[in-house]
Amino acid sequence: MPQECFVDRGPEFGSVYFETLLTRFFITKKERPARQPRMGSVIERLFGTVTTQLLHQLLGNTQATKKSRLLTREVDPKRLAVWTLPRFSARLCQYVYEVYDQMEHPALFMSPREAFAQGMKLAGMRTHCLTHYTEEFLQLTCPTTRTGCAKLDRRHGVIINGLHYHHPLMNESEDVGKCVPVRYEPFNMARAYAFVDGQWLPCTADIFLLVEGRSEREWELIVDEMRGQQRQHGKNRVTVNGPLLAQFLEEVATEEQLLLQRQRDLEGQSIREAIEGSAQKDSPAIPVVQEEEDDELDLTTLPQYEEYR
Repeated sequence: MPQECFVDRGPEFGSVYFETLLTRFFITKKERPARQPRMGSVIERLFGTVTTQLLHQLLGNTQATKKSRLLTREVDPKRLAVWTLPRFSARLCQYVYEVYDQMEHPALFMSPREAFAQGMKLAGMRTHCLTHYTEEFLQLTCPTTRTGCAKLDRRHGVIINGLHYHHPLMNESEDVGKCVPVRYEPFNMARAYAFVDGQWLPCTADIFLLVEGRSEREWELIVDEMRGQQRQHGKNRVTVNGPLLAQFLEEVATEEQLLLQRQRDLEGQSIREAIEGSAQKDSPAIPVVQEEEDDELDLTTLPQYEEYR
């Protein structure tokens, strides 16, 4: 983790959760001045180099869309795109760490790898700044709901985005009936966290098998589709609950927009697992039922009947 973090004036960098994360790891935030694009010239130059040397050389790049009048069906990037997110991520890492890292930089008069080696020799490895993907770090990076809290029920737990989440320690909690801070995993709606009795409890959804691996964006599409269908039947106010959504999920499994978002989430799942180091181990395993193979049919054992004339 760095000691200082330079950010622009985007709203996401002024949120409470971003400030909390930086404070927890003792990182100083510095904002770029307004209307001063030259303050970010180093990182912007790096983006431009990657774009010109790598992205513009790949099949399906969007350079042709700048002049739509010259765009024909044969050169439409949407028809020529062949790169998936995992394959593109692997090639991007190879370019950054193996190709660009060993080329001579005009401002450094040496390669970035040589400059990094010199910096490590002078300043050391700074092992005290290493941060692992622990449960605490994941909780600090998880978003929360619009209100930031949810009412705790002894039987059903807490409701987050229309789903019930529960933990065994909630049954004997002193915070029953109170609003407790909550957070959820945006890439897996089956997991959430609730701050109960002075500690963050990892909770699981009541319909775990149906929402396991579904992202927040995919879940929003499911809820919007369900509400739209119910409004067509004369219901002005729609209440979202777990059993109703579980039944609805089976009906919209073939929706084109839902499947498209599902495909995008699956492409990024392998990259997130590589960043975290391993998959979450506290998720219950889903038993795999093996189908019994049919016995081979022996034609010699079939009864023979007389020919009808």
